[in-house]
Amino acid sequence: MKQPFFNCLNNGDIKSAEIIILSQPKNVVQEWLVEYGFDTNSITAYTFAWQMIQEDESADNHFFASTLMATALCHMTGGYATALYHARRAVELNPEDIDLWEWLLFFYEIPDKLVSREEAEVITKKVLEVKPDSEPAKATLNFDTWYQNKSRNDH
Repeated sequence: MKQPFFNCLNNGDIKSAEIIILSQPKNVVQEWLVEYGFDTNSITAYTFAWQMIQEDESADNHFFASTLMATALCHMTGGYATALYHARRAVELNPEDIDLWEWLLFFYEIPDKLVSREEAEVITKKVLEVKPDSEPAKATLNFDTWYQNKSRNDH
């Protein structure tokens, strides 16, 4: 089913692509969409993700768009900023999903630092309250500690 899905996207047939993914688990849809984005570097992948959001504005669909833009299409101007928008919207729609909060920490770790240190601290504390073994939260704490120590040593 993946190749017919890709063919529909290649032809701009978003409606047929939607029909194909209806029978697929969410994680498969996300994998296919990101793979298509990497394979083609085509904005059509984002068009498909946006259409999914238009039809069902859910945290999952915003997360799909976010991961697509933060991975396969991050090289496009505004890719990371668009990914962060969708990540934040996913959290707004499902604030109980701690995995979505963890995903926000990615935007602190990237060189663009779209999430401020202050916001990352708030997110990290929230995540660790619910999920004390969170690797992204612990990595953020470790990075921040390293960075603070480095800054002190550089002066």
